[in-house]
Amino acid sequence: MKPLAQLDVERVQDALVVHLEGEIDISNAAELGAALEAAATSDTLGIVLDLSHTSYIDSAGVHLLFRLGGRLTRRRQQLRIVVPAESPIKKVIKLTGVGWTVPHDDSVDEAVRGLRAEVRPVPGSDSWNSDPNAEWW
Repeated sequence: MKPLAQLDVERVQDALVVHLEGEIDISNAAELGAALEAAATSDTLGIVLDLSHTSYIDSAGVHLLFRLGGRLTRRRQQLRIVVPAESPIKKVIKLTGVGWTVPHDDSVDEAVRGLRAEVRPVPGSDSWNSDPNAEWW
């Protein structure tokens, strides 16, 4: 039997990019959340969660995104999600307000750039910085 969702994790410089293919629902949301939290080690800026090939998300999946975003923020990391305009879950992300709490982008490259700019801004930027050794801390 094919799994409901499959994660593919890759490291892009100091960001973790996770491609999720399939469905997120109550039967797998807790397991996916645990895997995502475990993957975000302290040496990463955060997670770019690519939902481009996610065909379904229910309330448990939405809760997972809010919870993961909050946990990463407390660890001074960030969650960004990739949800292209043509994605079948775009409307759910919009209606539930996930996009107001968790930044979302149309492509992985855009999300990685956004993550790096937010967590490691250029000196003088208003964005916060997760590196206490940085000169603009």
